[in-house]
Amino acid sequence: MSQTEQLQELLAWLHLPTPRERYYYLAKHLELLILEHDHAMDVLIGLLSDQPEEQKRLRIKQQVFCDARARGATAEAVRQAVIPWKH
Repeated sequence: MSQTEQLQELLAWLHLPTPRERYYYLAKHLELLILEHDHAMDVLIGLLSDQPEEQKRLRIKQQVFCDARARGATAEAVRQAVIPWKH
């Protein structure tokens, strides 16, 4: 998968409206849990400096990535990482 395709998948995941949809998408696309996507989210967060609520949402999603990766980057790790952030 090309880097462009990976970024398109990341953006698709970021725009899913519910935690449940984001969980299922990420659990099926574990390849998104790469460190480069953390950096891409950092760039997006920086671009949204005038939108603190959107920055907060992106930081939560970024934390899910970090937690899931730290737990082993498996579907179960994604589930465990998502649970604390379900709202």
